[in-house]
Amino acid sequence: MHSEKNTGIRLANQEYTPLKVATSGIYWDADFQNLLRDQHGNDRARFFPRAETTPNGVLFSLTDQGRELAADSKPLARHRLPSRELDQFVDAMMNFQQLAVASGQNHGPNESQTPSQTPPADPTKIAFIKTFRLPDPDRQPESYRLAGSWFDQRLVVLWGYDRQPDGGSFPAADAQEIRRRLLPYVDRYHRLRRLSVRVLQVAAAALLVLLIWALFRSSQALPDRCPACQEKLTAEGACQNRCATCGEHLRSGQCPSCRPRGQHLTVAPRQAILTGDIVTAWADQPGLLNIGGLTRRQVASPDDKVHSRFPVAGDYAITWEPEAKKLNGEFVRLSVRAPLSADQPAAPFQAVLLLHPNPAAPGQTVTATNASFTDVPGRSIARRDIQWGDQAAWQPLAEAGSRSYPEPGRVQVALQVTDNSGTVATSTVNLVITDQPIAPTAELDVTPTACRPGEIVLARDLSPDWPETTEARREITWGDGDDFAPMPAQEARHVFTQPGNYQVTLRRTGNHGRAATATKTVAVQAGLKPDADTGADAGASANTPATAPSATTAPAQTDPTCRLVLTPDIALVGEPVTAADVSGHARVTRRQIRWTADGDYEDFTSAENALVNPEKQNTFTAPGHVVITLKLTLPDQRVVTDTRHLEVVRPGQEGLAPRQPVFVISPPDVADAGDAGKRLTYTITATSNADTIADFNIDSFTVGGRPARIDGRQASIVISTGGQHDVQAQVTYQTNGRQTQTIPLAGKQLRTVIEVK
Repeated sequence: MHSEKNTGIRLANQEYTPLKVATSGIYWDADFQNLLRDQHGNDRARFFPRAETTPNGVLFSLTDQGRELAADSKPLARHRLPSRELDQFVDAMMNFQQLAVASGQNHGPNESQTPSQTPPADPTKIAFIKTFRLPDPDRQPESYRLAGSWFDQRLVVLWGYDRQPDGGSFPAADAQEIRRRLLPYVDRYHRLRRLSVRVLQVAAAALLVLLIWALFRSSQALPDRCPACQEKLTAEGACQNRCATCGEHLRSGQCPSCRPRGQHLTVAPRQAILTGDIVTAWADQPGLLNIGGLTRRQVASPDDKVHSRFPVAGDYAITWEPEAKKLNGEFVRLSVRAPLSADQPAAPFQAVLLLHPNPAAPGQTVTATNASFTDVPGRSIARRDIQWGDQAAWQPLAEAGSRSYPEPGRVQVALQVTDNSGTVATSTVNLVITDQPIAPTAELDVTPTACRPGEIVLARDLSPDWPETTEARREITWGDGDDFAPMPAQEARHVFTQPGNYQVTLRRTGNHGRAATATKTVAVQAGLKPDADTGADAGASANTPATAPSATTAPAQTDPTCRLVLTPDIALVGEPVTAADVSGHARVTRRQIRWTADGDYEDFTSAENALVNPEKQNTFTAPGHVVITLKLTLPDQRVVTDTRHLEVVRPGQEGLAPRQPVFVISPPDVADAGDAGKRLTYTITATSNADTIADFNIDSFTVGGRPARIDGRQASIVISTGGQHDVQAQVTYQTNGRQTQTIPLAGKQLRTVIEVK
């Protein structure tokens, strides 16, 4: 006996003995099958499969709604038969026996047949009904089978044969005998199990409905609640759970950064900033100000503001220790985030391969450029080899620096560089050759895409190289009423002053006039805006949020202010003087400065206009009294100014208070370092009060975040990539009076522009 998929169960000839009717034929004759499985006997047809004799045996098949049940049925085991199936099976057999009795009583020609019964047409069929036998479950257990799911199983009986030579069947005319034979196989707990399954199904369906409803509710943005803490917003869109001073969310009712009362330390901006951004800190009481361990300075008044730039991402503490013992020290936690990708220090020896253009057209010349470098002292790159494809041979880059491909495809190009110590580095680039028109594309990334008014937004051009050898221009618009403006570098920064959604668009135009654009949306949240330009607090940065005005009370109309800070306040002849705009305006149409009372105004650079608290330097060649004026033109065409007085004196002039020495980093001496690299050598000298210095040394020196080699009062580094590199240093000096102090040197005035050809 074996099952045939989607067909039924087949019994081989040697496995069964067909049962025969005493008068004529075997049980599986067509007439007997129709009598047992006719349409009026559907209560029996559900138990007995149709039997089809074949040369190799007999095939039982039972189809229900297109599904073959006999093929998937399993032999009946003890305590597995549902009790309802036994009851229905016994009733079906008794109804079958009633056909023979009704047939004998309604044999007259005028008697009508009931629609529920189809009596046999002849005595042979009556004899078949009365002598119909069932398989003995004790001797032929495989003849009784269960089909369907375990909690809704139905009985299937393979009929009309004896498996045992001496007979393995019993008469089906006695209901008590049928029940006695099958009772050991009945599952008494089937109804309870079936009910449990139904309950579990209903519970699972209810749980699924609740889960879908919860997901649907959570996906619905509540316009009247803060997306961060779900606190109700005010009518102006401000979160009630934010600190009114710095805008951070409260924790247990307190701001994690601000002091509740009597705050003396002020930091702007206070929210998360990006690496390279400038932070300004000041205190309204004298004390020692420490900015993240990068800058330490003694402050004496609120006008003594300290500016610092954070080159590395991380969490920093800005602390203030007061001179007055009755005051407590304060701190502000500041989070510095890396932009789109953190600028990690480069490896000391690295292979870099550049291919242009990529992708390229068939037959177009592709040029390989070696941008590899080594910063290991005493080492240089001795050999450069290129492989134009996996199966191609390695060739010197100087001899095979360019080539073309006639057919479209993909090629893996590898560059291998070897230094004079035998160390090898490899760089691999996938080159795409396509015969399709290479359309110019533009890709823009903006960070963050959701911010508060006054927060710095960074846009970066991530577009791939174009087929043209050079790009004509790159432009950007911030979507707040400005037109497309040139974007000289791959990064640009901007500050939005009003809440709303702004479309930032990058446009790149190629040599042949083809243009491509990319757009990102920046959502500026309502309810938090920069500090109003009023009073002494105007010197706080434009990134310091303030409480939104009430819907019923109009903000006070005050004149905007302009604030200028000079460092130092008394300068030596030839000493750099730094002028810092600490007005805190987020947007300025034009920022200008005049270094003398009768001089002309000059502009800050465009890069500085994009920064908060920009700075500019100048030196004076003659002593005297100098009047310096800062002029700001606001977006509404109003003009505000601030004037400061500066004393320029000669070294050693009497009548001046002792001043801290000033150290200056000289412009670098540039020399070729091999492999198209440049070695930059910086020298640090003392430019003021040098006669009070007994000795000094360089503690640290970095260029673009990479440490330089320090040799006495000089620092050198090998640079292989051009661009702007921030220079930072720290100097420790000892005075003639045996006093030791450390001075960090960092800021925009130390940004060096390097050209590497």
